[in-house]
Amino acid sequence: MRMTQKRLRQTIRNVIKESMTLSDRLYLGNLLKSYKGTFRDWTEFCDWYNDLMVDVGNTYNDVEMDDFLQRQNLLACPASIQDLLSIIEDPETQSHPMFSTWAHEVRTNF
Repeated sequence: MRMTQKRLRQTIRNVIKESMTLSDRLYLGNLLKSYKGTFRDWTEFCDWYNDLMVDVGNTYNDVEMDDFLQRQNLLACPASIQDLLSIIEDPETQSHPMFSTWAHEVRTNF
């Protein structure tokens, strides 16, 4: 059975999405809450975050990732940590196939 590249990507994303457990989401939230230990203030965090989102967009160069970032208002840094946490705790955000990929990029680059 041959599979197109698009179908293969979708299958891989679905597997990754299903593998993102509650503990992974809690870890991400706790990591983001600890931004004060890594960055001087929210502005410095936002500079890092915005640069990362540019890199993520370039790395994946994917309509689906762009759609995810725009729909969930994650393309640019939210106004506060509370806003960012409420976005990532939203079930709609978590159910998107690109959420786990985005979360992985944030965790590994933090």
